[in-house]
Amino acid sequence: MTKAEFALRLKRGCASVAAAEGELTEIDSHFGDADHGLTMSKIAKAISNAVEGAEGAEASKGFVSKFGRAKSYGEKTIGTPDAGAVALYHIAAAAAREGKSLDEVAAIAQRYAGSMASVTVKSTDATHPQNAMSFGDLGETDLMEIGAGQHGEGGGVRVPMMSSRDTVATVAQALCRNLELKAGDKAFVMINGCGATTMMEMLVLFKDTVEYLKAMDVEVVASMVGEILTVQEAGGFQMNIARWDEEFIRLWNTPCHTPAYSKE
Repeated sequence: MTKAEFALRLKRGCASVAAAEGELTEIDSHFGDADHGLTMSKIAKAISNAVEGAEGAEASKGFVSKFGRAKSYGEKTIGTPDAGAVALYHIAAAAAREGKSLDEVAAIAQRYAGSMASVTVKSTDATHPQNAMSFGDLGETDLMEIGAGQHGEGGGVRVPMMSSRDTVATVAQALCRNLELKAGDKAFVMINGCGATTMMEMLVLFKDTVEYLKAMDVEVVASMVGEILTVQEAGGFQMNIARWDEEFIRLWNTPCHTPAYSKE
């Protein structure tokens, strides 16, 4: 069974549940009890949300990558779902929980995607998961690579190793320029480790990023720091900055509980 066929069956099931709901509610009204109708309504809503969720993943195939290494592919990225960021997933899910339509959720997700940018800095190459062999020669140098691929691909610019503060200034400046961040803006900051970066190092990078943005009079209103998407034990980090508005902040400040990520 294809995904489209499964979605069609779910839609038909939802229509049947909705029809049954009407009949039960009419019957229950004669006995002063509408519990059955309310239950059926919840089931119909759950099925409808499931269908919209499945179709929402497909809708992301139409998004065009505007930032990062994928930017150079332009419209070639159409047809491929974008992994995006955990923050984007949470905000889109929170919008769906509020009862927004699929089109409204997709619009929020696309607006978020257009408001964020990322750069990866690599200090050592990714390693083979079976024999720990390095995929490159970066670890044999005193250089780091700015603009590496999220999966460890080369192709960025190699520069001499710098301190955390100087590295952050270099990377954050490029991201802020790309996002056109200005004084008074609010921002989300993610420091994502690549697999071999310690939490202490990531927190130092985060502190320096907050200080850099504070000097620009940009307020960091939310953040994520940790091994969120690793790259086979590579050394380095990915910095993600997003320009946020009140809607993004409100949606972010909702609880979620999943096997991969939870927040109160």
